[in-house]
Amino acid sequence: VLPLCQIRSLAAMSTLAVAASVTVLLALSLAIADLEAMESSAEEQDSAMEKVAAASGGIMYAFAGHSVMLEVMAEMVDPTQFARSIGVTYGGLAALYVAVGGGVVLVCGDGTPELLLEVVDGKTARWLCSFLLFLHVLVVFMVNAQVVI
Repeated sequence: VLPLCQIRSLAAMSTLAVAASVTVLLALSLAIADLEAMESSAEEQDSAMEKVAAASGGIMYAFAGHSVMLEVMAEMVDPTQFARSIGVTYGGLAALYVAVGGGVVLVCGDGTPELLLEVVDGKTARWLCSFLLFLHVLVVFMVNAQVVI
């Protein structure tokens, strides 16, 4: 059992949420920094339907945090602000996805990579990005595994 899976309040989990945000933002920053250096490659392209299915799965994962919404609302100081906080959070997340996705397509055009990590140059930098994303997924697992009392 992971020790951090023993946290019993959402307030105590806020540090985990910040850690998850920082890890994914660092990985994004490293990938975006290397974006312009990426060379276009002529690899076999997936069909449009395969791309839509893969992108939809990624977006569903990104928005999977709704499973803890009732606990968040129950622990809020002012639960009447819940709808506003969800709108701001999901709006910000959607804006980040559109900005990063649109920026990558704008810079790479037809050579847009399937995975953003494909633009990271160098073995060490790619390992670091992968490790940061692994930490992010680990933290998300820990937050979703909590039994909040």
